[in-house]
Amino acid sequence: MNRKIAVALVALSMVAGAGVGFLIHQLNDGPAEAHTATPSDTASSPTPTPTKTTPTTPKTSVDAPPVSSESLIVSPGRIGPITIGMTSQQALATGLIVRDTERENVCDGTFYRWKSDQAHAALDLYTDNAGKIVSMGVSRGTYPTDQDIRIGDRLSAVREAYGDRLSDVQSAGYDQDGVFVHDGDRWLGFLLDSARDGVNDSTRVIFMEVTRGDKPGLMRDGC
Repeated sequence: MNRKIAVALVALSMVAGAGVGFLIHQLNDGPAEAHTATPSDTASSPTPTPTKTTPTTPKTSVDAPPVSSESLIVSPGRIGPITIGMTSQQALATGLIVRDTERENVCDGTFYRWKSDQAHAALDLYTDNAGKIVSMGVSRGTYPTDQDIRIGDRLSAVREAYGDRLSDVQSAGYDQDGVFVHDGDRWLGFLLDSARDGVNDSTRVIFMEVTRGDKPGLMRDGC
Protein backbone atom coordinates (compact mmCIF):
# COMPACT_ATOMS: atom_id res chain seq x y z
CA MET A 1 0.00 0.00 0.00
CA ASN A 2 1.14 3.48 -0.80
CA ARG A 3 2.55 5.10 2.36
CA LYS A 4 0.62 8.30 1.82
CA ILE A 5 -2.62 6.38 1.51
CA ALA A 6 -1.91 4.45 4.79
CA VAL A 7 -1.17 7.66 6.73
CA ALA A 8 -4.40 9.18 5.41
CA LEU A 9 -6.42 6.13 6.56
CA VAL A 10 -4.92 6.29 10.05
CA ALA A 11 -5.75 9.98 10.33
CA LEU A 12 -9.28 9.35 9.14
CA SER A 13 -9.71 6.54 11.75
CA MET A 14 -8.56 8.84 14.54
CA VAL A 15 -11.00 11.57 13.53
CA ALA A 16 -13.84 9.03 13.31
CA GLY A 17 -12.96 7.58 16.74
CA ALA A 18 -12.92 11.01 18.33
CA GLY A 19 -16.35 11.75 16.89
CA VAL A 20 -17.82 8.53 18.19
CA GLY A 21 -16.30 9.13 21.66
CA PHE A 22 -17.72 12.64 21.74
CA LEU A 23 -21.13 11.32 20.71
CA ILE A 24 -21.07 8.59 23.44
CA HIS A 25 -20.02 11.16 26.06
CA GLN A 26 -22.90 13.40 25.07
CA LEU A 27 -25.33 10.54 25.20
CA ASN A 28 -24.13 9.44 28.65
CA ASP A 29 -23.87 12.82 30.35
CA GLY A 30 -26.12 15.09 28.38
CA PRO A 31 -27.06 18.57 29.55
CA ALA A 32 -27.74 18.91 33.33
CA GLU A 33 -31.19 20.28 32.70
CA ALA A 34 -32.15 17.22 30.73
CA HIS A 35 -31.20 14.78 33.55
CA THR A 36 -34.13 12.54 34.51
CA ALA A 37 -34.31 11.59 38.21
CA THR A 38 -34.63 7.94 39.01
CA PRO A 39 -36.44 6.59 42.14
CA SER A 40 -33.07 6.06 43.83
CA ASP A 41 -32.12 9.70 43.24
CA THR A 42 -35.23 11.10 44.89
CA ALA A 43 -35.29 11.35 48.71
CA SER A 44 -38.77 10.44 49.91
CA SER A 45 -40.34 9.82 53.33
CA PRO A 46 -41.34 6.21 53.89
CA THR A 47 -45.06 5.65 53.65
CA PRO A 48 -46.31 4.46 57.03
CA THR A 49 -47.85 1.03 57.03
CA PRO A 50 -51.41 1.18 58.40
CA THR A 51 -51.74 -0.63 61.72
CA LYS A 52 -54.76 -2.83 62.06
CA THR A 53 -56.39 -2.21 65.41
CA THR A 54 -58.62 -4.88 66.77
CA PRO A 55 -61.43 -3.26 68.74
CA THR A 56 -61.62 -4.47 72.31
CA THR A 57 -64.87 -4.98 74.09
CA PRO A 58 -64.80 -3.48 77.57
CA LYS A 59 -65.12 -6.07 80.27
CA THR A 60 -68.45 -5.99 81.97
CA SER A 61 -68.43 -6.65 85.67
CA VAL A 62 -70.52 -9.69 86.29
CA ASP A 63 -72.40 -9.60 89.54
CA ALA A 64 -71.79 -12.58 91.72
CA PRO A 65 -74.82 -14.83 91.93
CA PRO A 66 -76.94 -14.14 94.98
CA VAL A 67 -76.25 -16.27 98.00
CA SER A 68 -78.89 -18.94 98.40
CA SER A 69 -80.38 -19.21 101.87
CA GLU A 70 -80.25 -22.98 101.41
CA SER A 71 -76.43 -22.87 101.36
CA LEU A 72 -75.86 -20.75 104.48
CA ILE A 73 -73.20 -22.03 106.88
CA VAL A 74 -73.47 -21.38 110.64
CA SER A 75 -70.20 -20.65 112.43
CA PRO A 76 -69.08 -18.68 115.49
CA GLY A 77 -70.26 -15.09 115.10
CA ARG A 78 -71.82 -15.47 111.65
CA ILE A 79 -74.38 -17.12 109.40
CA GLY A 80 -73.22 -17.12 105.78
CA PRO A 81 -72.02 -13.63 104.80
CA ILE A 82 -73.86 -11.90 107.64
CA THR A 83 -71.74 -11.38 110.73
CA ILE A 84 -72.45 -10.20 114.24
CA GLY A 85 -71.62 -6.49 114.50
CA MET A 86 -72.63 -5.78 110.91
CA THR A 87 -75.08 -2.90 110.50
CA SER A 88 -78.58 -3.60 109.30
CA GLN A 89 -77.80 -1.67 106.10
CA GLN A 90 -74.81 -3.91 105.40
CA ALA A 91 -76.93 -6.97 106.03
CA LEU A 92 -79.70 -5.66 103.76
CA ALA A 93 -77.12 -5.21 100.99
CA THR A 94 -76.54 -8.98 100.90
CA GLY A 95 -80.12 -9.45 99.68
CA LEU A 96 -80.71 -12.11 102.32
CA ILE A 97 -82.80 -10.11 104.79
CA VAL A 98 -85.71 -7.64 104.63
CA ARG A 99 -87.62 -5.44 107.08
CA ASP A 100 -90.01 -7.46 109.25
CA THR A 101 -93.05 -5.19 109.07
CA GLU A 102 -95.37 -7.80 110.55
CA ARG A 103 -93.25 -7.96 113.68
CA GLU A 104 -93.04 -4.18 113.84
CA ASN A 105 -96.84 -4.06 114.02
CA VAL A 106 -96.68 -6.05 117.27
CA CYS A 107 -93.38 -4.98 118.82
CA ASP A 108 -91.81 -1.56 119.30
CA GLY A 109 -88.69 -0.95 117.22
CA THR A 110 -87.25 -1.88 113.85
CA PHE A 111 -86.93 -5.56 113.03
CA TYR A 112 -85.55 -7.65 110.19
CA ARG A 113 -86.10 -11.19 108.99
CA TRP A 114 -84.46 -13.56 106.55
CA LYS A 115 -85.93 -13.12 103.09
CA SER A 116 -86.79 -16.58 101.79
CA ASP A 117 -89.77 -18.46 103.15
CA GLN A 118 -87.62 -21.36 104.30
CA ALA A 119 -85.10 -19.09 106.03
CA HIS A 120 -87.90 -17.01 107.53
CA ALA A 121 -89.20 -20.06 109.32
CA ALA A 122 -85.79 -21.27 110.50
CA LEU A 123 -83.50 -18.27 111.07
CA ASP A 124 -83.79 -15.08 113.09
CA LEU A 125 -81.65 -12.04 113.80
CA TYR A 126 -81.74 -9.30 116.42
CA THR A 127 -80.31 -5.79 116.26
CA ASP A 128 -79.54 -3.29 119.02
CA ASN A 129 -80.79 0.30 119.19
CA ALA A 130 -77.94 1.42 116.94
CA GLY A 131 -79.03 -1.01 114.21
CA LYS A 132 -76.12 -3.44 114.63
CA ILE A 133 -76.75 -7.18 114.57
CA VAL A 134 -76.13 -8.67 118.02
CA SER A 135 -77.58 -12.19 117.73
CA MET A 136 -78.71 -14.70 115.12
CA GLY A 137 -80.46 -17.98 115.74
CA VAL A 138 -81.35 -21.24 114.01
CA SER A 139 -84.41 -23.08 115.30
CA ARG A 140 -85.27 -25.54 112.55
CA GLY A 141 -84.39 -26.57 109.02
CA THR A 142 -81.23 -28.12 107.65
CA TYR A 143 -78.75 -25.26 107.99
CA PRO A 144 -75.38 -26.82 108.91
CA THR A 145 -72.57 -25.46 111.03
CA ASP A 146 -69.03 -25.24 109.73
CA GLN A 147 -68.58 -28.75 111.20
CA ASP A 148 -71.80 -30.07 109.61
CA ILE A 149 -73.95 -30.08 112.75
CA ARG A 150 -77.67 -29.44 112.32
CA ILE A 151 -80.76 -29.00 114.44
CA GLY A 152 -81.79 -32.46 115.68
CA ASP A 153 -78.26 -33.89 115.86
CA ARG A 154 -77.24 -35.66 119.06
CA LEU A 155 -74.78 -34.25 121.60
CA SER A 156 -72.41 -37.11 120.77
CA ALA A 157 -72.17 -35.82 117.18
CA VAL A 158 -71.47 -32.27 118.42
CA ARG A 159 -68.70 -33.51 120.70
CA GLU A 160 -67.15 -35.55 117.91
CA ALA A 161 -67.29 -32.59 115.49
CA TYR A 162 -65.76 -29.95 117.78
CA GLY A 163 -63.60 -32.03 120.10
CA ASP A 164 -61.66 -30.04 122.70
CA ARG A 165 -63.08 -26.77 121.38
CA LEU A 166 -66.50 -27.63 122.81
CA SER A 167 -67.33 -26.60 126.37
CA ASP A 168 -68.76 -28.86 129.04
CA VAL A 169 -72.53 -28.85 129.43
CA GLN A 170 -73.52 -25.57 131.11
CA SER A 171 -76.74 -24.15 132.45
CA ALA A 172 -78.45 -21.78 130.03
CA GLY A 173 -81.08 -20.60 132.49
CA TYR A 174 -84.75 -21.50 132.78
CA ASP A 175 -83.82 -25.14 133.42
CA GLN A 176 -82.04 -25.32 130.07
CA ASP A 177 -78.59 -26.63 129.24
CA GLY A 178 -76.21 -25.93 126.39
CA VAL A 179 -72.71 -26.37 125.04
CA PHE A 180 -70.60 -23.68 123.43
CA VAL A 181 -67.69 -23.17 121.07
CA HIS A 182 -65.92 -19.90 120.32
CA ASP A 183 -63.35 -18.46 117.94
CA GLY A 184 -61.80 -15.47 119.69
CA ASP A 185 -64.75 -13.33 120.77
CA ARG A 186 -67.16 -15.00 118.31
CA TRP A 187 -69.50 -17.59 119.77
CA LEU A 188 -71.72 -20.46 118.69
CA GLY A 189 -74.02 -22.04 121.25
CA PHE A 190 -76.13 -25.23 121.09
CA LEU A 191 -79.30 -25.49 123.20
CA LEU A 192 -79.97 -29.07 124.30
CA ASP A 193 -83.34 -30.76 124.75
CA SER A 194 -82.66 -31.63 128.37
CA ALA A 195 -86.01 -30.84 130.01
CA ARG A 196 -87.18 -34.44 130.41
CA ASP A 197 -84.32 -36.83 130.91
CA GLY A 198 -81.33 -34.63 131.63
CA VAL A 199 -78.31 -34.55 129.36
CA ASN A 200 -76.58 -37.57 127.83
CA ASP A 201 -74.97 -38.42 124.51
CA SER A 202 -78.39 -38.96 122.95
CA THR A 203 -79.70 -35.49 123.88
CA ARG A 204 -80.52 -33.55 120.75
CA VAL A 205 -79.75 -29.97 119.66
CA ILE A 206 -82.95 -27.91 119.44
CA PHE A 207 -81.57 -24.38 118.87
CA MET A 208 -78.32 -22.70 117.83
CA GLU A 209 -77.29 -19.10 118.42
CA VAL A 210 -74.31 -17.02 117.26
CA THR A 211 -73.06 -13.92 119.07
CA ARG A 212 -69.92 -11.84 119.51
CA GLY A 213 -68.45 -10.76 122.83
CA ASP A 214 -71.10 -12.19 125.15
CA LYS A 215 -71.75 -15.91 125.26
CA PRO A 216 -75.11 -16.85 123.67
CA GLY A 217 -78.03 -16.79 126.07
CA LEU A 218 -79.87 -19.42 123.99
CA MET A 219 -83.15 -17.62 124.61
CA ARG A 220 -85.86 -16.20 122.37
CA ASP A 221 -89.05 -14.27 123.12
CA GLY A 222 -91.92 -12.95 121.05
CA CYS A 223 -90.18 -9.69 120.21
